[in-house]
Formats: sequence, C-alpha cells, structure tokens
Amino acid sequence: MGTMRSRTAAPLAILDLAGGKPRVLTATNHIPGESDGPCSESDPQWSPNAKWILFNCENGAVIVDPQGKTVRDLKIDVDDAGSSAVGWVGTRCVLYVEDPETDGHFDFDHEAVKLLNLTTLKSTDAATMLNKFTRSTGGLLRASDDALIRQMWPTLIVQTRTKRWELKLKEWYQGPQTVSAELLTGWDRRSIPAECR
Repeated sequence: MGTMRSRTAAPLAILDLAGGKPRVLTATNHIPGESDGPCSESDPQWSPNAKWILFNCENGAVIVDPQGKTVRDLKIDVDDAGSSAVGWVGTRCVLYVEDPETDGHFDFDHEAVKLLNLTTLKSTDAATMLNKFTRSTGGLLRASDDALIRQMWPTLIVQTRTKRWELKLKEWYQGPQTVSAELLTGWDRRSIPAECR
C-alpha cells in the first residue's frame, strides 16, 4: 500500500441499524503502510460468512474483523502495480487485479486477475474464472458468476454473459454523476475453488 495518506483518510465504521449508532473499527485507525494511520477506504465488502470486511486502501487491500480488533494487510500491491480487491470468492479467497504502470498511466490492457488464498497467502492466476465473459477485463471492479463491472473512464460497464450496458460517467463539476454499481450475486459453489470454500 502507498505511504501517502489522503486528506480523506478515516477509520472504517459499522452502523448499527437497530440503535442507529456508528461503531468505529478501531484497528482501522492504524493501517500498516499508511504512516501508522487510517487510509482512504473504499469498496467495503463483507465476507460470505460475515467474519471479515474487505476494503481497498490507496494501493492495496485490507481485511478487518467486525469487532475492529484485527486488521490484515493483504499485500497484493507488491510492485506498485495499482492493485485493488475485486471481491470475495468463497470465505477464504479474494479476487484482485494488478494493473502495471506504463509511462505514468495504468495499463488496463495488461491487467492481471489473481486469486489470493488467505490461508496460504499465495496468489494464483484467476483469468479463467472470467472466461464466460467476452472482451478484456481491464478496469475490473466487481465480478461474480453472473456479471462483472468494469470502469474504463469515462465509461462504467456492466456485463453479463449475453448483455452489456455502458454508463457514461461525468466529472463532479458536470452535474449529476453515475458514481458506482454493485453486484447482488456471488459465486456459485461449483465455481469456487475447493481451497477457497
């Protein structure tokens, strides 16, 4: 993860819907590699068994337990490759992307899709998990058995096996924006590698 902290850096919190009171996950006040402070968290996702919350920091990903006591840097951004977590595959693996930098820009044409086993901390190529979708996977944000979401600025792409939608994004100063999209489906158990279940 990067060592430069954004002005928007803050700890992650969980809102108790019954009581309406947020609870700060204290471990996220001290993210490894973030100058011993919080990072600018994005894309938080609960694990399927609700034992961990996965989120992205400036250049990497972290998991924290829901009590906010334990935080683990997943160390997916080893070569400053512009890595970010895409989502959970089962309860023990995280799908992520690495985008190499070329001439100061991320090279989405050569994006690598990988699967990190949280038990062994070993990564393997995961491109075959997305074979059912046509076209490249550059800018991958989310993926499931049924669909994937990619962002190739200024376009947000939602794609299934048979359909594709392109949403044009706008800069904040151009009026109403399309900010994000989420998938409400996951991975079919048969598609999840045994070591990830």
